Amino acid sequence: MKGGLAIFVKTPGVSPLKTRLAVGIGLASASWYQMAALAVQSVALNAQKNFGITAYWAVAETSALQHELWQSLPRLAQAETGTEELGERMGRIMRMLIRQHGFGILLGADAPQICVEDIQAAAKFLDSEIPRLVLGPARDGGFWCVGSNFKFQIALWQSVKYSQANTYEEFVLAFAPFAQIHTLRTLTDVDEAIDLIGCNKEMNLLEQATPEQQALVESFRQIDLPA
Repeated sequence: MKGGLAIFVKTPGVSPLKTRLAVGIGLASASWYQMAALAVQSVALNAQKNFGITAYWAVAETSALQHELWQSLPRLAQAETGTEELGERMGRIMRMLIRQHGFGILLGADAPQICVEDIQAAAKFLDSEIPRLVLGPARDGGFWCVGSNFKFQIALWQSVKYSQANTYEEFVLAFAPFAQIHTLRTLTDVDEAIDLIGCNKEMNLLEQATPEQQALVESFRQIDLPA
């Protein structure tokens, strides 16, 4: 099975990251983020091994492409100038993946409870000549995964307001006229401390967690959540 997969990441110490999570758990947020990124990578590598999808890091900062954290996978630059908004960044990376691999899947580091079956389901649906999209809804109204086999105009990606309570619905409305859409399971992505509880519960339900996912579950026990 063909296809490319990019994990969107920011680099600790280079860009602010998980600022709302940091309000709740302090410095532990940076450690959680790095472990979560490795957990997502572990699942992506299993998918790469099992059915041939090619995994990448999609790094937010061009200056951090050679950072030691991101040397385990090939790197893609999310942006050319660093001023591009999220919609443009996603559209840019998606077009790269489609051009190289036929279809693309984008993930973040804030939903580490994914499993290889999620990626396989997305890839199976996207391996088609018909314009198609895959979306994984998040409980906060956004989405934890988006996949496509068609190079939509960047302006269409930019037309959606991201990080809103209705982002998933708005995205579907924007893209539904142009593609068939398949929905994956709903997951909790982590933006605030309270989200860690839902994420951890979902990770505990995994039938075959990777060692990196197991390490993240163990680390949850060391985090002091606000009352």
